[in-house]
Amino acid sequence: MLIYRQNYSALAHARPSIQPDPDIEWINSRLQEKRERISSVPVPASQSADQQTDRPTPRRVAVPKGRLPSARPVREPSSYAPPILMEIERVLKRTGMTATTFGKEAVRDGRLVSDLRKGRDPSSRVAARVRAFIQAIEQNPDACPKGKSISADDLLPRIHRAMGAHGLSARSFGLKLNNDPSLMYRIGDGQNIRHATRERIVAFLDKLEGRV
Repeated sequence: MLIYRQNYSALAHARPSIQPDPDIEWINSRLQEKRERISSVPVPASQSADQQTDRPTPRRVAVPKGRLPSARPVREPSSYAPPILMEIERVLKRTGMTATTFGKEAVRDGRLVSDLRKGRDPSSRVAARVRAFIQAIEQNPDACPKGKSISADDLLPRIHRAMGAHGLSARSFGLKLNNDPSLMYRIGDGQNIRHATRERIVAFLDKLEGRV
């Protein structure tokens, strides 16, 4: 009897049914159409699994890298040699001066000779300064930069006259001059000597010739 009354009460007080919202139905229909349209598009076989889904792939941010230093172009050696270079090479061979020292003393450019050997064509002003420096060295060998080896071939006539006048041999001349018995042999072979040694030879010759 109690169960019957409960069921009857429930039937008598039945709740009204909830009516669907037309706006929600319209949104659901549009979403369903979109899903059907996406599923109908063929997906390439090479496409990854992440791209086949509707989820957007994360965007990768490129990390900037430092610029690598570009390689310097290799400069091919040129076969051209300016005429002034031959004069410089003769002076360097005769005086024993280095190419860097010559460039610094002549035009205050230590790379002058190196650039000329690579094919640089000097201007008329640079060539004039170089020739003036070469002429100064030829006129006055003592003007050659000190501390470098220079030639003493121009002193050989005076040395031979002094040796003959005082009866000195080549060995004794070197011993009296610089305590070097092989000095005259090296000068006779065309080897260069130090600037200080040349000055000592000139002073010793002046003493033997009675100029001092």
